[in-house]
Amino acid sequence: MLKQEFLKEFRKYFLYGSGEWLVKFYQKTNRSLEKGAIIDIETTGLNPSKGNIYIPASHIVTLGIYQGDLIRIYQLTKPNYVGFLNVCRRIVEKTPKPRYAYVAHFEQSFLGVIDGWHDLTQYYYDRQYDFYGTDDFEAVRRQRLVDATRNPCPTREDWDIDGSEVPARWSQWLTGRQIRDLAEISYHCYIDLLRERQLV
Repeated sequence: MLKQEFLKEFRKYFLYGSGEWLVKFYQKTNRSLEKGAIIDIETTGLNPSKGNIYIPASHIVTLGIYQGDLIRIYQLTKPNYVGFLNVCRRIVEKTPKPRYAYVAHFEQSFLGVIDGWHDLTQYYYDRQYDFYGTDDFEAVRRQRLVDATRNPCPTREDWDIDGSEVPARWSQWLTGRQIRDLAEISYHCYIDLLRERQLV
C-alpha cells in the first residue's frame, strides 16, 4: 500500500471507525506470516519507567501487529496512556508465539509481556560496540532497522518518517489536531512491520 493510499484509508478509519480514544486500522498483506506475530510499538521516548524530574516517563502511542496475512495498527488519539497500555498488553498477550520484534527488549520493557519473544536484532548488531558485554538496549549499538532491511517503499514520496520523529509528531497532534501527524506515526509503524517481515 502506497503512502497516499494509507493516509487516505487512515483518515476514513479515523473519521468513521475510531473509538473515543483509539483508531484500529486493518490492512491485508500479500506475504503471509506462517507462525507467530511481529510486534512493533511507537513511543514518546525511550524511558518506560515512571520517570522523574530529569527524564519524563515515555508512553506507547502506537501498536502494530503483523499476524497471518493481516496487519493491525492500534493508534492512540488522546493521552489515555494507562488505558492504552492495558489494551496493548491484553492484545499482545493473545498473539501467538514466537513474538518477533527488532530489539525485542524495547517492546518487552514497555508492554510488560516477558515470554515468547524472538529478537530479530540478534543477527544485526555490532559486537565491537558492546562495551559492557550485555544486551541492554542503551549499551549495545545495533544496526538500525532501516539499515538491516530494504526499503519497501517504491518512491521517495512513499517513505515514512524516521522513528526519532514520532515524539514530535505526537506532540504536534496533541496541540494541532492535524490527522496527518497521527497518520504519519501509524504509517511509520506499518512500514516497520513490513521491514521486520523481511527478517522473519
